[in-house]
Amino acid sequence: MKIDSGSFPDVPVQPRSGPLVASFRQLSPDEEKIYVALDQKIDLDFPEASLGDIVSYLQDSAKVPIRLDEKALEESGLPPDTMCKLMMHGCRLDDALQTLCENFPGTRLGYYVDRGVLQITAFERMESTSRLRFYDLSGEIKNLASAVSQYAERMGSPPDVISHLGDSLAIRASLSTHAEIEEFIAGTI
Repeated sequence: MKIDSGSFPDVPVQPRSGPLVASFRQLSPDEEKIYVALDQKIDLDFPEASLGDIVSYLQDSAKVPIRLDEKALEESGLPPDTMCKLMMHGCRLDDALQTLCENFPGTRLGYYVDRGVLQITAFERMESTSRLRFYDLSGEIKNLASAVSQYAERMGSPPDVISHLGDSLAIRASLSTHAEIEEFIAGTI
């Protein structure tokens, strides 16, 4: 299979506001390093390369661990040796990953930061994998638990558990729901 990113010139990019996410989500030092790397500029000049080769290049360039969930991709019909074209210059790593993930017709990819590794996987895997995460909201928005719950409900992906623990919000939800929640919080504070 060969995919050409030039066929998708108007792919909307959803910035994850890396430093802002790090300011309210309790991160390990390795995760903080990844969020900083997501905001760094990168050049990609791949007229034709495999998905695996592009991911290896991104990992080497950003100097952060990036894991391609080969099993989930294979199950979705997208092997790591799928050929694609990705040419971007002076873009943020986050933007490059968004473009890479959105350029495979018929297979929806996503990425997330978890346990010190940037993971690229099939979106279905992100929706079916649940995590408990804590968001530090000290001094920010006192009614954020209710707002997050209402937002996730409107998006059709309500979290399993929301608990307010002092100045922290504990949420158990799928990885895709956490990505939506982080975007919502980043846009709210």
